[in-house]
Amino acid sequence: MSIRKQYDSDLEALKTALVEMGQNAAEAVENALEALCTADTAAAQKIVQGDDRINNMERDIEHRCMTLLLRQQPVAGDLRHISTAMKVVTDIERMGDHASDIAEIIPHLVTVRKEGDPAVSQAIAMGRKAYQMIIDAMNWEPGCCIYSRTTNPTTMAMERKVASLENAEDACVISCGMAAVSLSLLTQLNAGDHVIANDDTFICTDSMFNDILPSKGIETTRVNITDLENIKKAMKPNTKVIYFEALSNPLLELADIPAIAEYAHAHGCKVIVDNTFVSPFIMRPLDWGADIVIHSATKYYVGHGDAICGVLAGKKADMDRIRYYNDNLGTHISPFDSWLALRGVRTLPLRLKKQSENAMAIAKWLEKRPEVEFVIYPGLESHPQHELAKKLFDGDNFGGMVCFHLKGGYEEMSAFADATKIPPIATSLGDVVTLIYPKKPYNNLIRLSTGIEDVNDLIADFEQAFEAIKK
Repeated sequence: MSIRKQYDSDLEALKTALVEMGQNAAEAVENALEALCTADTAAAQKIVQGDDRINNMERDIEHRCMTLLLRQQPVAGDLRHISTAMKVVTDIERMGDHASDIAEIIPHLVTVRKEGDPAVSQAIAMGRKAYQMIIDAMNWEPGCCIYSRTTNPTTMAMERKVASLENAEDACVISCGMAAVSLSLLTQLNAGDHVIANDDTFICTDSMFNDILPSKGIETTRVNITDLENIKKAMKPNTKVIYFEALSNPLLELADIPAIAEYAHAHGCKVIVDNTFVSPFIMRPLDWGADIVIHSATKYYVGHGDAICGVLAGKKADMDRIRYYNDNLGTHISPFDSWLALRGVRTLPLRLKKQSENAMAIAKWLEKRPEVEFVIYPGLESHPQHELAKKLFDGDNFGGMVCFHLKGGYEEMSAFADATKIPPIATSLGDVVTLIYPKKPYNNLIRLSTGIEDVNDLIADFEQAFEAIKK
């Protein structure tokens, strides 16, 4: 046999050994997770014992690689094959170690489960989910995680969480709030269609309706969404979507979602609601008849100002179409940002309850200040849609967003914001930290996003800020 033929034969043998090792490691992981789900201690023991075989296979493959390197001194593609094998074999061995580690704790879990530790049930449930993910991936089932840009386990976990929170058939988690706005509209509208939208929206959403959609042949009409009659007057035969913010940015106007949804559906229209300012803890628009709900999850979902995220929820057919657009337009979220969003969801009810309490207390206090012209907060009886808020919102929670007008102009409100010591001046919202933002286009409007600080500290800070601007 020639040197080259022997070398090719050795490379093929190396490949075979590597594949065999990979199959052994995959089986070990699969068996470990199955043993975890079934609390099978006997199977667990076999997995631990079988780890030696995987370790021996690693040593054998490393020996094959070193022999080829020393005897053949390969270059180019041949060298890359061998170096890749040396790297891969280490990763495969580590997979075997993980399987063994899982198996080693199974007898302990079985013992603890008998004692009634609820953490064990959670661990077993997680094992079942992981096991199913592996089976799906091995079988290349639709939706399996084969390419992180399209699907990954962390984002899929966040999507299941969002669907549960929103009472939706399905949910899609993407890169940011504006991506959610864009995809919700682009998947429902085509050239020649007409959309009705509220006239008080986030500035980038304004650009979508006033510039981007019209440039693509999609007609838009902006109306004050608080009055259903305005929608009826704007309705056209080609109207396909009615879009509005559940609590508008920044004027905190509410829309009667059930009434709008009933009218829209009677005319063959879909209703898309941006619920960013409210959160699913306080209101779920799908429960009131909306077809698609969206959030800039950067805000209340994440809750800590450290991740960018957008979410959409609704019927599976709509979410499937959104995923198709997401895959092809590249509006994907990173797995790490999905993880941060999942972390934020864990404290969503606690945060929103405290933020709502703080907002109510501050709003009532501001109403009594002589420097304040008026306060906008849906929890106040003075709010024009207060009764509607009581109907749509859960409990006594009215959200963490407060707006107020100072007597005077932009100089006064800017000076007030500068004089506060606790809240930073920031355009975002929904953070655990109170944020303040003077809205210049609205002359003397200050938007306040309450955090979870002690409300007495916040009020004391605003008190000193009022005193400071008098000097």
